[in-house]
Amino acid sequence: MFGKTLDRLGEFNPQLFRELKGRMTSRNIFTVLGISLVFQFFLLVAFSNGYCDKYVDSIVSQCMEYRWEVNWLQIFFTLGWILALLLFAGGAYSISSDWAKEENRGTLYFIRLSPSPSQSILLGKILGVPSVLYLAIALAIPLHLFSALMAGVPLFWILGWYVLVGAGSWLLFNVVLLNTMLTKVPYQAIANSLLAAWLGSSYLGFLAFHFNGISLEYRGVDWYWFAWNIGGNIKLGFCWMLITIFAASYWIWKAINRRFKNPESTLISKQDSYLLVGGFQVWLLGLFWSLTNFQDDTLLSMMFIVFAINLGLLMLVVAAIAPHRQASIDWARYQKDQHPLTHRNGKRSATSQWIWGEKSPSIVAMTINLAIVAAVWLPWAMLWNVPGEQKMQAIAGLILSVNLIWIYAAIAQLMLFVKTPKPGRFAIGTLVAIMSLPALLLSLLFESAQPPWGWWMFSVFGSAWIALPKVSAFTVFLSLLGQFATIAGLSIALNSQLAKLGESDSKALLEAG
Repeated sequence: MFGKTLDRLGEFNPQLFRELKGRMTSRNIFTVLGISLVFQFFLLVAFSNGYCDKYVDSIVSQCMEYRWEVNWLQIFFTLGWILALLLFAGGAYSISSDWAKEENRGTLYFIRLSPSPSQSILLGKILGVPSVLYLAIALAIPLHLFSALMAGVPLFWILGWYVLVGAGSWLLFNVVLLNTMLTKVPYQAIANSLLAAWLGSSYLGFLAFHFNGISLEYRGVDWYWFAWNIGGNIKLGFCWMLITIFAASYWIWKAINRRFKNPESTLISKQDSYLLVGGFQVWLLGLFWSLTNFQDDTLLSMMFIVFAINLGLLMLVVAAIAPHRQASIDWARYQKDQHPLTHRNGKRSATSQWIWGEKSPSIVAMTINLAIVAAVWLPWAMLWNVPGEQKMQAIAGLILSVNLIWIYAAIAQLMLFVKTPKPGRFAIGTLVAIMSLPALLLSLLFESAQPPWGWWMFSVFGSAWIALPKVSAFTVFLSLLGQFATIAGLSIALNSQLAKLGESDSKALLEAG
């Protein structure tokens, strides 16, 4: 019967069939069954106590009535944490280890050539590689469910726990698989397992915070997403978390699928980057929306937090959409043969190539993404019930921050044009230096009570939100002027570099001869 089930599964997902057939052997099944039963027995013993209700007499310590009590609530929580962490860490290790072995053997190349869709192959890997681990966890689910019912835990909470743990594990496995695709380091499987255990334990701690294990009550904390009190309503909070997790999983899954089909492609397309940035801004705006009712001076500090989060997001987007050197060379040479405004042979014009093209540099796309960010947060700042002077400071800080992010993105793209063995690491190292060195140098050069805020706002991200209440409009103008001059210089450098990349190799050889 099991063999027939596998045969049917092979027709639905051949990769999953191969993984299950290689791992779900009789030996593995009976080994896991034995270990699971022994573990559950010791867990029951550990959280059980025996009491004597009645002795024969007061002198002879001989029990007539013996009572055995089991702490079902403690078993429910302990077993739930153990199973979840085992799923997170064990699944991450097995998926990462298997992928690394496939790459080292060169078998991933043949898997890519199979007629199965890439999504089917990846799904077979995620579901099939940790299949023995899934079996071990499934064997302990009956005890976990029974202990919850015996302890009086509401059925909605039990099912919600399973759904949230399952959704969290899917997100973690996607993150681990993407990390394994992008990085090649020693002991990667162990590192990914430890990372998954840390992230998973933090996630479980967040869930446990809202679930009072003593009174079996929901510990609500009022926090809003737009007009909905997500923290104070368990059903709204559950739906919000589930939607957020699956949205994050969706984007990572798209990146994994693109990278698997073509290891040289960007992680996401430029069109997807606009949707990702826009969707994230709406999600983040919902968390900050209720703060517009504040009437104190927290506007600038809130804007700093918003743009610090967006800095991290947009740097990830730069890494995800910026093509490497060879792709840029191919695109630059192709563009030399195309008319800049019209379509020829059904191909996109130069303008649309900058906006939508897979191999075009990312700087125009990042400009559009920054415009999306500004378009969302500028009206939000204007809605605050604060004096007009603070709103003008918020607008200035927004422009300074957007300019700096654009400068970082342009520098990253320029570094990816450089011919180096590890262009990605070179770009990351340069960005880290550009972000940190100005603050270090300014701190060392100007140790005074009145620091040169104009230089700080010009070159150090986040300093504008601190400096704006303390500086004059002329100082803000000079900082903006310096940033615009830098942007113009970087634009010229990008165009010059693209022109060089567009020159053919034969032309360089003829000029050298």
